[in-house]
Amino acid sequence: FLFFFFQAEDGIRDSVASRGLGDVYKRQVSTQSTWGFQSEGMIKLHYFDVAGRAESIRLLLHYAGVKFEDIRYKMEEWLKVKDKFELKQMPVLEIDGKQYCQSYAIMEFLGAKYGFLPKCHDELYRCLFVMNTAEDVFMKAFLGIHSLSPLDPKAKEETLKKLLEVEGPLALGAIEKKLKENCSKDFIVGCKYTIADFYLLGFYASVLNIPEYNKAFAERIKTKYPLLQAYADKRMIDFNPF
Repeated sequence: FLFFFFQAEDGIRDSVASRGLGDVYKRQVSTQSTWGFQSEGMIKLHYFDVAGRAESIRLLLHYAGVKFEDIRYKMEEWLKVKDKFELKQMPVLEIDGKQYCQSYAIMEFLGAKYGFLPKCHDELYRCLFVMNTAEDVFMKAFLGIHSLSPLDPKAKEETLKKLLEVEGPLALGAIEKKLKENCSKDFIVGCKYTIADFYLLGFYASVLNIPEYNKAFAERIKTKYPLLQAYADKRMIDFNPF
């Protein structure tokens, strides 16, 4: 089985079957692959063999044409090497031996480095708004699946229902509103890729592959948020066969 893990950042966690864009778009990814075209030092991305918090980083590097080693750990492998990492959690971006930690910090670092971080303050705010709103759904999805089960199945059911019927729609509606207000419906902020696009696409791949949510969320997005669905379908073309 392949797994989806989630926590504030990812260290030791529970799991649900999922792998990200590979499941949504039927791609197969080896546990240690090299992607990209540019060569500017030895770049490694350390994470589990799942989408999770690393998928947005993978997408950004892939789209930028940056060659990197995609190192994916099984849990037993991670437990043997975690003490080598500064915060004992992943994702970790490594460039010529120097470690960069925390997914948000990595995204902003790479966004600035490769031209995906808006210089306009308002556009930067909208990027961070979309990322934080998607993050809220991520956290509630994790808590709903793991924190209450199997201790309280009824509480878990109520939490999942609230996420699907109240919290999820609130977040998705807010994100679609930003897309409607944007100058282009092809990108979430501005008229070209930003860190928000990569984050949102990584979120889309991860959440839609959680068994408790995939059918319900997929149906809601298609029927209630057609603009978001069209946006995701169009943008994913850029990552085939990634």
